[in-house]
Amino acid sequence: MYLCINVLIQRNKVLDIARKNALFSEFVVRCNEALTLQAFVRKTSVSRFRQYHPKLHTPVKRYSHMQLLIMLGVTLYLFLNINNLPIEHQLIAVATVVVMSIQNAFILSKAKVALAVEGPRLLVFPLMWVASGMGYAALIYSASSIASLLVLANAVRHRNHRRPLNIANEPENLA
Repeated sequence: MYLCINVLIQRNKVLDIARKNALFSEFVVRCNEALTLQAFVRKTSVSRFRQYHPKLHTPVKRYSHMQLLIMLGVTLYLFLNINNLPIEHQLIAVATVVVMSIQNAFILSKAKVALAVEGPRLLVFPLMWVASGMGYAALIYSASSIASLLVLANAVRHRNHRRPLNIANEPENLA
């Protein structure tokens, strides 16, 4: 019995040592991978990287800047009145800022869906502000949304984004 216990203890010690060695060898492998990556990053020239800068026409830039200013105004209104606003108004203001951020990113990346969704957003969100009873803030936001809608119409008219799809030439309509 004593011999059996000693054998089990010795076996557990050997297994512990094997586990520690396995962990150490994995650690060494990870360190080597990190050093290899670090050496690659050091050797890579900056001239190999390309800057992402999509070409945007002036009306699109103007619309984007206008949306950023409106978003900044809504954010400041929210931060200055956070203690006085009811939770519904806070949620509407936060949703406005989040959706405006996402939409502006779509516009700057020239996504096809950007202009299709932007028009309804400029009509729905001011209605939410007015319907919730936000007072002068709703009036100011609605006026700025109408001005944005006019600038957006100008941007669409000048075809600053990808050309609209020609429905007659789509594969499903050719059959």
